[in-house]
Amino acid sequence: MKQIQSELDEYPGSFSLPAPFLERHMRVWWAKAITPLKGVSTLDYAFYDGEWQAAIDLIQQFGEWNIDGVAVGDLSSDGVPMAVKSWVMQEVSEYVYPFLPPKLRLKALGIT
Repeated sequence: MKQIQSELDEYPGSFSLPAPFLERHMRVWWAKAITPLKGVSTLDYAFYDGEWQAAIDLIQQFGEWNIDGVAVGDLSSDGVPMAVKSWVMQEVSEYVYPFLPPKLRLKALGIT
């Protein structure tokens, strides 16, 4: 497991992601973060929510969640503080993006 410590003073603790990162983990992430984007505009909330849903799936299916003030059951609701959501999405992106196919990685990073 890859343990990620919170840097948020209001929400101490950690969460973990699967390590090593295997194809089955990528498929779970891909099913929520990439597949639903077909035909979705960058102005649609769903365009960005997919990465959050993908992060939740990785954590709940293959990792652990231990963030004070945010129960694991809250992850699937709209009750997660945006500071936590933003931080988790950033950490998961930094972890997953290096494993993306090269062309998709460039697109995800806004290079193409």
